[in-house]
Amino acid sequence: MKVGTDTQILVESKLGESEKYKYYSATTLNIKEILAVANHNIKTTLNSLKYLVSCNKLNKNKEVDCLMYRLYWDIIPYFTCRYRSYLFKKNIVAEFAPGLKEIGKYARKHNIRLSFHAPMNCVLNSVKDIVLANSIYELNQLTYIFKLMGYNTNKWHPYGCTICTHCGSKEGGVKNYIKGFMQLSSEAKNFVAVENDTSCFSAKDLLPIADYCPIILDIHHNWLNTGKYLKSTGKTAKLIRKSWKKCTPKIHCSMPQKELLDGIYEDVIFKSKPEGRLELKMGLPNFNIINSVVSKQKLNKHSSYIWSKSIIDYCKEFNSDIMIEAQMCSLASLSFVVNC
Repeated sequence: MKVGTDTQILVESKLGESEKYKYYSATTLNIKEILAVANHNIKTTLNSLKYLVSCNKLNKNKEVDCLMYRLYWDIIPYFTCRYRSYLFKKNIVAEFAPGLKEIGKYARKHNIRLSFHAPMNCVLNSVKDIVLANSIYELNQLTYIFKLMGYNTNKWHPYGCTICTHCGSKEGGVKNYIKGFMQLSSEAKNFVAVENDTSCFSAKDLLPIADYCPIILDIHHNWLNTGKYLKSTGKTAKLIRKSWKKCTPKIHCSMPQKELLDGIYEDVIFKSKPEGRLELKMGLPNFNIINSVVSKQKLNKHSSYIWSKSIIDYCKEFNSDIMIEAQMCSLASLSFVVNC
């Protein structure tokens, strides 16, 4: 099982060390600035991957590793923007292609599972032609980045590589997502996956898409959407697993901020017994009880760490790789590994 971190690497070290792990965006369309930022971001990515490998060497839990990483979608500024395609002639791509190739080579050597999360304005089920055209271009270009990294884009999710998308608006619906997906390049179809969200589509709602691309279960979004945690042994979970075919499924894990739940939910309580201190797990958070006190909007904000042992144990039930979405990023994923 792999546990992954979200783009930003946070390190507990001396001041200034974090600069090695910081991403930047270009502020102009000047090609020199774009290339400078691109090459910086490539170095940042390599530094981040090397950091994960060094951390994993200290990991004593052989059943889980921390070798999964979400790449910054704008690693090459403007590269996925349809209106800026004129900037990237072959000679310009040749300037940063070797760096991307080095990232892919390093990731494959150390068995690191890579992914992108498409930006929120990438909407495959959009009823607006312009938004759909932009979204298709964006996903095709993200796939091209994987190709430049040396991945075989004619294979289905090679090395588990994935581009995560959301289905989009209720107005567009699941059928429109499928229509949009079918307009992707054949290579992009091998990388795109779809994730459930907080308000429009639950994991179960996305099942019609399972015949076209894998479904990423976001346990927190699904909890907020349906008011309960999806049964890991239920029909929906089995169909989600099936959508990944021979590839290891991936789920997203996050939870509400701990201070919001103080006095409402306790993960573990301790009772004194004659034979010693007894630890009692209280189980998963009850949405109806918590939502009667805390708004859904507040509950949607990610915590710093995955602080509930019940949530950690629940995630493990899915026998999937787990992407941690928490404010402390890499430190949260490493904490998750330690507490598995």
